Amino acid sequence: MSKLTKLIKHPFMFFKDLRLLHGINKFKNQKTYKNMFVISHLSQLNIIKNIIKYENIENIVLVILYTNANKKMPQIVFNEAKKDKFNEIILFLLPNSPTSLKLSSYIIMKKDYKKLIKSYKPNYVYLLSFEGHYNVLAN
Repeated sequence: MSKLTKLIKHPFMFFKDLRLLHGINKFKNQKTYKNMFVISHLSQLNIIKNIIKYENIENIVLVILYTNANKKMPQIVFNEAKKDKFNEIILFLLPNSPTSLKLSSYIIMKKDYKKLIKSYKPNYVYLLSFEGHYNVLAN
């Protein structure tokens, strides 16, 4: 089926296929950072603040993971993180239910995580969870 036919007859599938091809996150900045912290909630932010202070870490990009199922928590974390010395803060959208790794979700996350690493080129990546979708980034 051609893309135009799919767009007309099955628009949902057309746009779902686009997400599989290109991911769902776009990164504007091409600045590199030495350190990247990846978190998803407020308690993890408090943990990394202590690590950053103790280790005297600088040149940091903070990545806040979230899904469309919960848009309040990332905004709370973002507002709290703005008070600290992060060079850049990114809200990173994950497919819904990232812990139940469906093939389509895995493909989208893998593409987006690759774009994230390629865009910011961190020397060190700090992951604060061992859930399945973090392993996609760790690889």
